[in-house]
Amino acid sequence: MCSSDLNEHSSTYPSAHELRASLNRRRDLAQHELQTLQSLQHDWREGERLHREQTATRQQLDAERHRLKTLETEGRQAAERLKAAESEDETIRDQIEAARAARSESVEQLRQYLREDEPCPVCGGTDHPFRHAPPAHPGVAMIEAIERQERQRLEGQRQQVERAQQTYHQCSADYRACRQGMQERERQLETLSRQLDQARAAIDAHDDAPARSEEHTSELQSQPELV
Repeated sequence: MCSSDLNEHSSTYPSAHELRASLNRRRDLAQHELQTLQSLQHDWREGERLHREQTATRQQLDAERHRLKTLETEGRQAAERLKAAESEDETIRDQIEAARAARSESVEQLRQYLREDEPCPVCGGTDHPFRHAPPAHPGVAMIEAIERQERQRLEGQRQQVERAQQTYHQCSADYRACRQGMQERERQLETLSRQLDQARAAIDAHDDAPARSEEHTSELQSQPELV
């Protein structure tokens, strides 16, 4: 083979520099496609995670809303029971004070000022059967028994008022905590919605990757074949 034939034959093969450049481009393209695939996989998993968390947060928010309505009803009922207990406590105290006043010496003194057909300053009645002949003063034991019963009534009602107050305060605290939890859950849901939108945008951005890969592939195909 002559020198001219060798030169012509060697010109059909790429040079070492061209071979290295072609290999480097193929390597870079493969690395780019691998990174793109890994990024897409990461974005997809992140989107799935955010979607699951968003669904769970919405369910928690719905449950807290239902709980809040229940607490509102319980709170109104507790407030009504407290009001009734305090009213009953006040009534019992008034009754006991009136009964004690009726047993006091002041009543004995008032009898001498009673007049026929005039209202009694204690009970308001106009009939005064004991004006001239008051009943015998009750014994000490009877008075002590009456006062003991009065103290028991007062103590029992005081406990009812305390229980009603505790229930009302607990309902109020539970309502505030539930309301605060709802507000926090709503903020979490807003944050998750933004993050999920960003994740979806990142996934959509990968739609352009095949077009870029085709451009790189076309460029490589235009390069000299490796022999």
